[in-house]
Amino acid sequence: MAAETGMPQLQAIIGIAGASGAGKSLLARQLVQQLRETHAAADVAILNEDCYYRRRDDLPFADREQINYDHPDFDSVRVMHEVELRRFGYEENEEEKTLVLKAHSGQELTNEEKAKVRGIMERRQRAAQA
Repeated sequence: MAAETGMPQLQAIIGIAGASGAGKSLLARQLVQQLRETHAAADVAILNEDCYYRRRDDLPFADREQINYDHPDFDSVRVMHEVELRRFGYEENEEEKTLVLKAHSGQELTNEEKAKVRGIMERRQRAAQA
């Protein structure tokens, strides 16, 4: 609830679509800049779709070069999960995201990395239950 009015705080997710080079990132940055003038910086964030493309390590490099990224095959489940985490006020840093992606991709993890992933997953769970 917004303390000053007693009314529920509104939340919004804004999607910006368009072809490569159309100015989506520029528009998103400008929108965030304007929204942060009237909202707390922590309440405004960008989820860049480029971070959610499916890894195609199963394909040779030459085949990966032929993938049409204007017709994305991204991990929509992962995107929605992150949207939910942000909704509950939890945000991961790039190191955490990279480590979780490594774990999900089936790559070998060191014992230290496994412990970090367990901690990340526990924090995600607590954030979702809060």
